[in-house]
Amino acid sequence: MTLTDGSPLTVELRAAAERYAGLARSAPDGARLLGELLGLLEDAVEAVIGQVEAYGEQPPEYRFHGGGLVTADVALGILLGELVVHGWDLARAMHHNWPVTRQQVSLIWSGVEPILPGWVEPASATGHQAAYEVHLGDGRQHVLCFTNGRLGTELPPGRRVDCHIGGSPEAILLILYRRLSPWRAALTARVAAWGRRPWLAFSLADRFYRP
Repeated sequence: MTLTDGSPLTVELRAAAERYAGLARSAPDGARLLGELLGLLEDAVEAVIGQVEAYGEQPPEYRFHGGGLVTADVALGILLGELVVHGWDLARAMHHNWPVTRQQVSLIWSGVEPILPGWVEPASATGHQAAYEVHLGDGRQHVLCFTNGRLGTELPPGRRVDCHIGGSPEAILLILYRRLSPWRAALTARVAAWGRRPWLAFSLADRFYRP
């Protein structure tokens, strides 16, 4: 995709950086101690957006941690995830509200999806054979298919989805980033699982390294 000033990812990145910095500055002594650093954060996000926009229709690809290949524009979703999730951490510590939207989660998922195979934790995924479909309500199919512990993001011919996961996109994101217990989310009706093996939903996040 071509990144522009008005694209959803650009808009969400700038808004997340501004919210994160604003929240931190509202902490005791935040403006005095963190003002300059947070200004650098906002400037750095703006510089990254500008560089990726300059690539136009042919952004370069690079390998992320774990060897996953991702294009520079889609990878901005990873940066959005860092800002959104760590902003949630900070807001929780400060007893502030930090809503996470469906669009944010969809953009974050698009950035993270190409690198997920490299995040698989071998000790907990060895021999695992199951296909999951995560429903974010964004009109896209999000598949995580384990074959003997190796992860793919498409459903091969002949395979069926074993476990469907849906509900609040915010809750799903926080579960995968290990901020929210899947049991707690299920008990409060924030997420639901169904299909042939719905119990697998409770251990999905454990198949990956901690972000």
